[in-house]
Amino acid sequence: MAKLNFGGMMETVVTRREFPLAKARKALKNETVAVLGYGVQGPAQALNM
Repeated sequence: MAKLNFGGMMETVVTRREFPLAKARKALKNETVAVLGYGVQGPAQALNM
C-alpha cells in the first residue's frame, strides 16, 4: 500500500497491483453498489467504477 500526504493528512492507498480488477469483481460479485453524487460529479464517478 502506498502512503500519501494529502493536505496534511496521511492516506493509505491500495493500488491496482495489490487489488486488481478481477479481485474486486470477485469480492463484489453478490453485492449491490450505489453511487451517490451531485451535479456532474455523480455520473463521472460512477463511470470510473
